[in-house]
Amino acid sequence: MAEVRVAFAGFGAAGRAAARILRGWEGDPKLPQIRIVGIATQSHGCVAVVHDDGAIDLGICLERRGAGESLVGVAGTTAVGDVFAMLDSLQGRCDAVLECVNASHEDAEPAVSILRYGLKMDPPCHVVTASKPPVALCYAELRELARRRGRRFLFESSVMDGCPVFCTLRQLPGLKITRISGVLNSTTNIILTQMEERGVSMQEALAEAQAAGIAERDPSDDIDGRDAAAKLQVLAAVVWGAKPNTKNVTMESIRHVTPAMVSAARARGAALRVVCSAERRHPNPNPNPNPNPNPNPNPNPNPNPNPNPNP
Repeated sequence: MAEVRVAFAGFGAAGRAAARILRGWEGDPKLPQIRIVGIATQSHGCVAVVHDDGAIDLGICLERRGAGESLVGVAGTTAVGDVFAMLDSLQGRCDAVLECVNASHEDAEPAVSILRYGLKMDPPCHVVTASKPPVALCYAELRELARRRGRRFLFESSVMDGCPVFCTLRQLPGLKITRISGVLNSTTNIILTQMEERGVSMQEALAEAQAAGIAERDPSDDIDGRDAAAKLQVLAAVVWGAKPNTKNVTMESIRHVTPAMVSAARARGAALRVVCSAERRHPNPNPNPNPNPNPNPNPNPNPNPNPNPNP
Protein backbone atom coordinates (compact mmCIF):
# COMPACT_ATOMS: atom_id res chain seq x y z
CA MET A 1 0.00 0.00 0.00
CA ALA A 2 1.02 3.62 -0.49
CA GLU A 3 2.74 5.55 2.27
CA VAL A 4 1.05 8.59 3.82
CA ARG A 5 3.12 11.13 5.75
CA VAL A 6 1.02 12.66 8.53
CA ALA A 7 1.54 15.63 10.85
CA PHE A 8 -0.50 16.08 14.04
CA ALA A 9 -1.67 19.59 14.88
CA GLY A 10 -2.73 18.96 18.46
CA PHE A 11 -2.00 15.97 20.65
CA GLY A 12 -4.63 16.21 23.37
CA ALA A 13 -7.33 13.63 24.02
CA ALA A 14 -8.57 13.56 20.41
CA GLY A 15 -5.08 13.56 18.91
CA ARG A 16 -3.87 10.76 21.15
CA ALA A 17 -6.99 8.71 20.41
CA ALA A 18 -6.24 9.07 16.69
CA ALA A 19 -2.62 8.12 17.33
CA ARG A 20 -3.68 4.91 19.06
CA ILE A 21 -5.91 4.04 16.09
CA LEU A 22 -3.05 4.63 13.66
CA ARG A 23 -0.76 2.44 15.75
CA GLY A 24 -3.32 -0.34 15.43
CA TRP A 25 -3.02 -0.09 11.65
CA GLU A 26 0.66 -0.96 11.71
CA GLY A 27 1.43 -4.09 9.73
CA ASP A 28 -2.02 -4.37 8.13
CA PRO A 29 -1.41 -4.96 4.40
CA LYS A 30 -4.90 -3.71 3.51
CA LEU A 31 -4.24 -0.24 4.94
CA PRO A 32 -1.80 2.48 3.89
CA GLN A 33 1.50 2.73 5.69
CA ILE A 34 1.35 5.78 7.96
CA ARG A 35 4.54 7.67 8.75
CA ILE A 36 4.30 10.40 11.38
CA VAL A 37 6.48 13.35 10.44
CA GLY A 38 5.43 16.01 12.94
CA ILE A 39 3.54 16.58 16.18
CA ALA A 40 2.62 20.00 17.56
CA THR A 41 1.21 20.43 21.05
CA GLN A 42 0.16 23.52 22.97
CA SER A 43 2.23 22.89 26.10
CA HIS A 44 4.32 19.76 25.53
CA GLY A 45 6.52 20.86 22.66
CA CYS A 46 6.44 20.78 18.87
CA VAL A 47 8.67 18.44 16.89
CA ALA A 48 9.27 17.48 13.25
CA VAL A 49 11.38 14.81 11.59
CA VAL A 50 14.90 15.82 10.62
CA HIS A 51 15.41 13.59 7.57
CA ASP A 52 13.19 12.96 4.54
CA ASP A 53 12.84 9.28 5.44
CA GLY A 54 12.44 9.86 9.18
CA ALA A 55 9.47 8.84 11.29
CA ILE A 56 8.29 9.74 14.77
CA ASP A 57 7.65 6.84 17.16
CA LEU A 58 4.02 7.27 18.22
CA GLY A 59 4.40 4.81 21.08
CA ILE A 60 7.12 6.91 22.71
CA CYS A 61 5.15 10.12 22.14
CA LEU A 62 2.03 8.62 23.71
CA GLU A 63 4.05 7.51 26.72
CA ARG A 64 5.67 10.91 27.15
CA ARG A 65 2.45 12.84 26.71
CA GLY A 66 0.62 10.52 29.10
CA ALA A 67 3.31 11.19 31.73
CA GLY A 68 3.05 14.94 31.18
CA GLU A 69 6.51 15.10 29.60
CA SER A 70 7.64 17.19 26.64
CA LEU A 71 7.99 15.63 23.20
CA VAL A 72 11.15 17.64 22.58
CA GLY A 73 14.10 15.29 22.33
CA VAL A 74 12.26 12.32 20.82
CA ALA A 75 14.75 10.45 18.63
CA GLY A 76 14.96 11.60 15.02
CA THR A 77 13.15 14.91 15.59
CA THR A 78 14.02 18.56 15.88
CA ALA A 79 12.19 21.06 18.07
CA VAL A 80 10.20 23.80 16.32
CA GLY A 81 8.46 26.86 17.68
CA ASP A 82 4.80 26.15 17.01
CA VAL A 83 2.41 24.34 14.69
CA PHE A 84 3.03 26.73 11.79
CA ALA A 85 6.80 26.40 12.16
CA MET A 86 6.32 22.64 12.13
CA LEU A 87 4.34 22.80 8.90
CA ASP A 88 6.91 25.13 7.35
CA SER A 89 9.67 22.66 8.17
CA LEU A 90 7.67 19.89 6.49
CA GLN A 91 7.10 21.61 3.13
CA GLY A 92 7.23 18.86 0.51
CA ARG A 93 7.55 16.16 3.16
CA CYS A 94 3.97 15.88 4.45
CA ASP A 95 0.84 14.49 2.79
CA ALA A 96 -1.86 15.11 5.40
CA VAL A 97 -2.40 17.38 8.39
CA LEU A 98 -4.54 15.95 11.20
CA GLU A 99 -5.94 18.94 13.11
CA CYS A 100 -7.07 18.17 16.67
CA VAL A 101 -6.90 21.49 18.54
CA ASN A 102 -9.55 23.25 20.61
CA ALA A 103 -11.37 25.71 18.36
CA SER A 104 -13.36 28.78 19.28
CA HIS A 105 -17.10 28.64 18.61
CA GLU A 106 -16.90 32.34 17.71
CA ASP A 107 -14.31 32.32 14.90
CA ALA A 108 -13.09 28.70 14.63
CA GLU A 109 -9.54 29.71 15.55
CA PRO A 110 -6.87 28.45 15.68
CA ALA A 111 -8.17 25.37 13.88
CA VAL A 112 -9.31 27.11 10.70
CA SER A 113 -5.93 28.85 10.27
CA ILE A 114 -4.15 25.51 10.60
CA LEU A 115 -6.42 23.94 7.99
CA ARG A 116 -5.90 26.84 5.59
CA TYR A 117 -2.14 26.64 6.13
CA GLY A 118 -2.07 22.92 5.34
CA LEU A 119 -4.03 23.45 2.12
CA LYS A 120 -1.75 26.31 1.06
CA MET A 121 1.53 24.45 1.62
CA ASP A 122 3.74 23.72 -1.40
CA PRO A 123 2.76 21.11 -2.34
CA PRO A 124 -0.54 21.28 -0.46
CA CYS A 125 -1.62 18.71 2.11
CA HIS A 126 -4.91 16.96 2.61
CA VAL A 127 -6.47 18.22 5.85
CA VAL A 128 -8.52 16.29 8.38
CA THR A 129 -10.27 17.85 11.37
CA ALA A 130 -12.16 16.59 14.39
CA SER A 131 -13.22 20.15 15.28
CA LYS A 132 -16.77 21.37 14.77
CA PRO A 133 -16.31 25.18 14.48
CA PRO A 134 -14.21 25.17 11.28
CA VAL A 135 -16.88 23.12 9.50
CA ALA A 136 -19.82 24.98 11.03
CA LEU A 137 -18.40 28.43 10.24
CA CYS A 138 -16.03 27.97 7.29
CA TYR A 139 -17.21 24.88 5.40
CA ALA A 140 -17.79 26.53 2.01
CA GLU A 141 -14.44 28.36 2.11
CA LEU A 142 -12.41 25.30 3.11
CA ARG A 143 -14.20 23.04 0.63
CA GLU A 144 -13.49 25.46 -2.20
CA LEU A 145 -9.85 25.94 -1.15
CA ALA A 146 -9.36 22.16 -1.04
CA ARG A 147 -10.95 21.83 -4.49
CA ARG A 148 -8.70 24.49 -5.99
CA ARG A 149 -5.61 22.93 -4.42
CA GLY A 150 -6.55 19.43 -5.52
CA ARG A 151 -6.72 18.06 -2.00
CA ARG A 152 -9.36 16.69 0.36
CA PHE A 153 -10.97 18.39 3.35
CA LEU A 154 -12.29 15.66 5.66
CA PHE A 155 -14.24 16.07 8.91
CA GLU A 156 -16.09 12.82 9.66
CA SER A 157 -15.30 12.97 13.40
CA SER A 158 -16.80 16.43 13.83
CA VAL A 159 -20.31 15.01 14.34
CA MET A 160 -21.18 11.74 16.08
CA ASP A 161 -17.53 10.66 16.17
CA GLY A 162 -17.06 7.56 14.03
CA CYS A 163 -20.61 7.23 12.73
CA PRO A 164 -20.56 7.31 8.90
CA VAL A 165 -22.59 10.48 8.37
CA PHE A 166 -20.74 12.52 5.76
CA CYS A 167 -19.22 9.63 3.85
CA THR A 168 -22.74 8.21 3.49
CA LEU A 169 -23.93 11.52 2.05
CA ARG A 170 -21.06 11.50 -0.45
CA GLN A 171 -21.94 7.98 -1.56
CA LEU A 172 -25.65 8.74 -1.91
CA PRO A 173 -25.75 12.07 -3.77
CA GLY A 174 -29.35 11.52 -4.86
CA LEU A 175 -30.67 11.89 -1.32
CA LYS A 176 -32.97 14.86 -0.72
CA ILE A 177 -32.90 15.69 2.97
CA THR A 178 -35.55 18.12 4.20
CA ARG A 179 -35.26 17.69 7.97
CA ILE A 180 -32.62 16.75 10.52
CA SER A 181 -33.48 15.62 14.04
CA GLY A 182 -31.61 13.70 16.69
CA VAL A 183 -29.50 13.58 19.85
CA LEU A 184 -26.04 14.89 18.97
CA ASN A 185 -24.40 15.44 22.37
CA SER A 186 -23.42 12.31 24.27
CA THR A 187 -22.44 14.08 27.50
CA THR A 188 -25.93 15.46 28.14
CA ASN A 189 -27.40 12.15 27.00
CA ILE A 190 -25.44 10.33 29.70
CA ILE A 191 -26.26 12.92 32.36
CA LEU A 192 -30.00 12.79 31.64
CA THR A 193 -29.94 8.99 31.46
CA GLN A 194 -28.30 8.76 34.90
CA MET A 195 -30.85 11.19 36.31
CA GLU A 196 -33.63 9.10 34.81
CA GLU A 197 -32.36 5.69 35.90
CA ARG A 198 -30.87 6.51 39.30
CA GLY A 199 -32.68 9.66 40.40
CA VAL A 200 -29.46 11.63 40.94
CA SER A 201 -29.23 15.38 40.46
CA MET A 202 -27.78 16.99 37.36
CA GLN A 203 -24.75 18.12 39.37
CA GLU A 204 -24.14 14.59 40.70
CA ALA A 205 -24.46 13.02 37.24
CA LEU A 206 -22.13 15.64 35.80
CA ALA A 207 -19.50 15.06 38.51
CA GLU A 208 -19.59 11.31 37.82
CA ALA A 209 -19.20 11.90 34.08
CA GLN A 210 -16.24 14.19 34.73
CA ALA A 211 -14.62 11.63 37.05
CA ALA A 212 -15.03 8.99 34.34
CA GLY A 213 -13.36 11.26 31.77
CA ILE A 214 -16.55 11.60 29.72
CA ALA A 215 -17.41 15.22 30.51
CA GLU A 216 -14.92 18.06 30.11
CA ARG A 217 -13.46 19.88 33.10
CA ASP A 218 -15.44 22.90 31.89
CA PRO A 219 -18.70 21.30 30.67
CA SER A 220 -20.36 24.56 29.59
CA ASP A 221 -20.31 23.83 25.85
CA ASP A 222 -22.08 20.52 26.45
CA ILE A 223 -24.63 21.34 29.11
CA ASP A 224 -25.47 24.80 27.75
CA GLY A 225 -26.11 23.52 24.22
CA ARG A 226 -23.23 25.07 22.29
CA ASP A 227 -21.72 21.72 21.29
CA ALA A 228 -25.06 20.39 20.03
CA ALA A 229 -25.74 23.64 18.18
CA ALA A 230 -22.33 23.54 16.49
CA LYS A 231 -22.93 19.97 15.33
CA LEU A 232 -26.32 20.94 13.94
CA GLN A 233 -24.73 23.87 12.11
CA VAL A 234 -22.16 21.47 10.63
CA LEU A 235 -24.93 19.22 9.34
CA ALA A 236 -26.90 22.15 7.92
CA ALA A 237 -23.79 23.53 6.20
CA VAL A 238 -22.83 20.22 4.62
CA VAL A 239 -26.32 18.94 3.77
CA TRP A 240 -27.91 22.20 2.58
CA GLY A 241 -25.01 24.60 2.09
CA ALA A 242 -26.46 26.76 4.87
CA LYS A 243 -24.44 29.84 5.70
CA PRO A 244 -23.43 30.22 9.36
CA ASN A 245 -26.07 32.22 11.21
CA THR A 246 -25.96 31.81 14.96
CA LYS A 247 -28.96 34.13 15.35
CA ASN A 248 -31.15 31.34 13.96
CA VAL A 249 -29.93 28.84 16.54
CA THR A 250 -31.98 28.47 19.71
CA MET A 251 -30.15 26.84 22.58
CA GLU A 252 -31.37 25.74 25.99
CA SER A 253 -29.22 24.63 28.91
CA ILE A 254 -29.94 21.57 31.02
CA ARG A 255 -28.66 23.30 34.18
CA HIS A 256 -32.26 23.86 35.31
CA VAL A 257 -33.34 20.23 34.80
CA THR A 258 -34.26 18.53 38.09
CA PRO A 259 -34.88 14.89 38.99
CA ALA A 260 -38.55 15.81 39.40
CA MET A 261 -38.72 17.03 35.79
CA VAL A 262 -37.08 13.83 34.58
CA SER A 263 -39.47 11.70 36.65
CA ALA A 264 -42.50 13.61 35.35
CA ALA A 265 -41.41 12.98 31.77
CA ARG A 266 -40.87 9.31 32.49
CA ALA A 267 -44.33 9.05 34.05
CA ARG A 268 -45.74 10.23 30.71
CA GLY A 269 -43.81 7.50 28.93
CA ALA A 270 -41.25 9.97 27.63
CA ALA A 271 -37.55 10.65 28.11
CA LEU A 272 -35.96 14.05 28.57
CA ARG A 273 -33.17 14.55 25.99
CA VAL A 274 -31.36 17.35 24.17
CA VAL A 275 -33.00 16.91 20.78
CA CYS A 276 -31.58 18.90 17.87
CA SER A 277 -33.72 19.69 14.85
CA ALA A 278 -33.39 21.72 11.67
CA GLU A 279 -35.64 22.01 8.67
CA ARG A 280 -35.08 23.26 5.13
CA ARG A 281 -38.06 25.51 4.59
CA HIS A 282 -37.48 26.70 1.01
CA PRO A 283 -35.45 25.61 -2.02
CA ASN A 284 -32.84 28.40 -1.78
CA PRO A 285 -29.40 26.72 -2.09
CA ASN A 286 -28.25 28.67 1.00
CA PRO A 287 -31.17 28.39 3.40
CA ASN A 288 -30.99 29.45 7.01
CA PRO A 289 -32.00 26.39 9.01
CA ASN A 290 -33.84 26.83 12.24
CA PRO A 291 -32.06 24.42 14.56
CA ASN A 292 -33.49 24.15 18.02
CA PRO A 293 -31.31 22.00 20.30
CA ASN A 294 -33.12 21.79 23.61
CA PRO A 295 -34.17 19.21 26.19
CA ASN A 296 -37.59 17.97 25.12
CA PRO A 297 -39.78 15.12 26.33
CA ASN A 298 -39.29 12.50 23.65
CA PRO A 299 -42.21 10.06 23.24
CA ASN A 300 -39.72 7.53 21.94
CA PRO A 301 -37.10 7.20 24.69
CA ASN A 302 -33.56 6.90 23.44
CA PRO A 303 -31.69 3.64 23.96
CA ASN A 304 -29.05 3.54 26.67
CA PRO A 305 -25.91 5.32 25.47
CA ASN A 306 -22.53 3.72 25.07
CA PRO A 307 -21.07 3.64 28.60
CA ASN A 308 -17.73 4.93 27.33
CA PRO A 309 -18.39 7.39 24.49
CA ASN A 310 -16.15 10.14 23.19
CA PRO A 311 -18.14 13.27 24.08
